Amino acid sequence: DEARVFPEDANDDPEVRPRYKCAVCDKTFTRPFNLRSHRAIHAGVKPFTCPHTNPDGQVCGWSFARRHDLERHTQSRHSAKKQFKCQTCGTECARNDAYRRHLQRHPACASAAELMKEDMGLDQEMSQGDE
Repeated sequence: DEARVFPEDANDDPEVRPRYKCAVCDKTFTRPFNLRSHRAIHAGVKPFTCPHTNPDGQVCGWSFARRHDLERHTQSRHSAKKQFKCQTCGTECARNDAYRRHLQRHPACASAAELMKEDMGLDQEMSQGDE
């Protein structure tokens, strides 16, 4: 049932791993498990439901095709811990990808973050030179 395909540039290279192709959208995966998980998206099957209950007693109820997506949802929507904070505007993000999106949408924050990284690099060089 799983279509194994090989990259066109494989040239009979024994190191090249086959890929598994979705018959619906032609997306390919390196492992059959990932293809089976992906198929649930096309089937509309969402067995992973968020059990989080808000303080007012309302259940979140969002559902996902993959456990990983539920975990990301829980981390970003229901976790009080925000690991990534913009030093310019104070926006807090639970995940690095959300923080990077924030910087893309706010050029002033991105510029300040870039300057801060440069300053940190200079500080490290200076401290190494003092040794």
